[in-house]
Amino acid sequence: MTQVCFRMDDELKASAEALFSELGMSFSTAITVFVKQALLTRGLPFPVTAAQDSTLDRRWQDARAGRRMAFHDLVEVEDE
Repeated sequence: MTQVCFRMDDELKASAEALFSELGMSFSTAITVFVKQALLTRGLPFPVTAAQDSTLDRRWQDARAGRRMAFHDLVEVEDE
């Protein structure tokens, strides 16, 4: 078993934990379900549409072109 660590907004995590609890699962189990479904479908388990944000769009184009970048460069994170 491995441990995965990532950053997330406190309120977002609390809201997600509350939802997953209502569904009868832990946050960890929900993430595992997400990953298993992504592997099963060989993609994200929900539709992804093009962003209108030019910065995000540029980052996505860089990633698709194979330019070196980390996944977190594709995700917008609001500073606290």
